[in-house]
Amino acid sequence: MSNHTKTLLFFSAAALAMSVYASPAVAQDAEEDAEARQDVITITARKKSETLLDAPIAVSAFGEEAIENLQLQSIDDVARFTPGLSFSKAFGRSTERPVIRGQSNVLAGVQFGVESGTAYFVDGVYYAGSIQNLDPNELERVEVIKGPQSALYGRNTYAGAINFITKGGSDQFEATGKARIGNNESEEFSLSLSGPIVDGLSGRVNVRSYKYGGEFRNSVTNEIVGDEETMSVSGVLDWEPISNIDARLRVNYNEDDDGPLALFLQPATENNCEPGYRSLASTSFPPGGPSAFIPISSNNNQYFCGVVEPGQVALNTSADADGVPNLIPGIPEGSSFITPVYALGDGTAFDGIEREQTIVSLVTNYQFAGGYNLRFLGGYRDETEKQGFDSDHSSVNWFVAPAFLYPEAFFANTTRDDVEDYSLEVKLQSPDDKAFRWAAGLYYFDQKIIDSDISFAAPDGSD
Repeated sequence: MSNHTKTLLFFSAAALAMSVYASPAVAQDAEEDAEARQDVITITARKKSETLLDAPIAVSAFGEEAIENLQLQSIDDVARFTPGLSFSKAFGRSTERPVIRGQSNVLAGVQFGVESGTAYFVDGVYYAGSIQNLDPNELERVEVIKGPQSALYGRNTYAGAINFITKGGSDQFEATGKARIGNNESEEFSLSLSGPIVDGLSGRVNVRSYKYGGEFRNSVTNEIVGDEETMSVSGVLDWEPISNIDARLRVNYNEDDDGPLALFLQPATENNCEPGYRSLASTSFPPGGPSAFIPISSNNNQYFCGVVEPGQVALNTSADADGVPNLIPGIPEGSSFITPVYALGDGTAFDGIEREQTIVSLVTNYQFAGGYNLRFLGGYRDETEKQGFDSDHSSVNWFVAPAFLYPEAFFANTTRDDVEDYSLEVKLQSPDDKAFRWAAGLYYFDQKIIDSDISFAAPDGSD
């Protein structure tokens, strides 16, 4: 490749980057072009205000206009437009795993105490819960910081951090609304009011109603599954009594009501590569193989290689619609204590997600003479969540016993979590305009989780 070609590619890449992060402008003289290149998104990824081009770290940022134009509705949408960030939700809008540059743990969000290495922050305050219900109309900016940020952000940021900066109050009264209706009974209605309250104090109120009707049908119950619904209200107060003091108080309340999850089973009969000991068909115990007790596939392969295609959703989340068992490969009808049963009744005591959240955060800044800054960040979250799904992802009830011995199917995962957490951070920072910068502070986080089981006998959960 010639040097000329390399130069063209370099400027093409630079132009493409500018088209993403800068506003389109008509080409004018050289001075105006240079000024336009400086007029890009201002970020706070390093706990200081600077342009995206000036930050010496890998950051993807989305301003208010980009959030609107790209129709970013959730963290899943943010990941679609962020190189190096992937996102998956294992079980609906409750279990999620943001992954930056492949650094994560496969048990993150599934096993208690295991975190993904990429943490969420709202206005710089650590956010420990699921954030898929965050109102996108509240957002002024989203910053995805890639790489270890533990020194600046604290816990759970060895892979990176995602900071959601919310809109604050305005100097003049403003009112905006949005209505969106789409396929699969999708609806979104939002209203935002902002303006001054008294001298030095302004505020904003956001209200949002979101609904998604689902698009997959459960062949057992003949019902649509995967539906989502959220109602949220938030308020922000911005206080700036004098030029070197400012504070932001944010209060948010959410209610989520999601239906049964759209899960499907791909049985072991579909495994197509790597025979090995992890396949039950390969074991010789008990005599005669496991099929002596439980009918299983005779396929000796332990893995599936390739792309898993969407399959049929067949969950016993309520009574069977036609009274005919929905069979899956390798498991015939059975009726004894130790064999699987295709139950025609409801196999799970609770399905979907019900969640109530109250979130409070306070951020204050005091600017000393000489540019030194003292910052306080505090956060509080109170959450009650009920979650339920059939974790074998099929129409089978395993190890069925009389109700007085065990009131639900063996693989029914139905729980209630009552969560309360606090975070406090105090930080003293040196002036931003110095070549040598430092910061010193204290950070405290405390979380309490009360986990209880939901069953037919205790539909609200029992300790």
